[in-house]
Amino acid sequence: MFRLKTYIFEHPTENVVRTIDRRSYIFAAVFGSFYVLYRGFVARFFMALLLDALLTLGALAVIVAVAVHLRGVEASLVLVFIPLVVIVVRAKPIVDLIKVGYIERGWVAMAT
Repeated sequence: MFRLKTYIFEHPTENVVRTIDRRSYIFAAVFGSFYVLYRGFVARFFMALLLDALLTLGALAVIVAVAVHLRGVEASLVLVFIPLVVIVVRAKPIVDLIKVGYIERGWVAMAT
């Protein structure tokens, strides 16, 4: 079963805690690279933007192939389904970019 992991990070010198939970996965899926920017990782934003571009290009290639080979209701269903899959699939790598960003900044991962 697919489980969305929760990550809790604590700043080493300040008493600040940041959490990556289910809501973070939803925001990452919907907003993609802009969620990385919102979390304060400007350099990682460009990596996430590249990820979004690659996923979009891949989805466009699949959409073109489907549009050429399928017609009617089947094509319509697949063409609606593909962007939804891309939106869901990009959540995990976006969250991973944020998680590694906190670790590289020296935040301490707490047990969940």
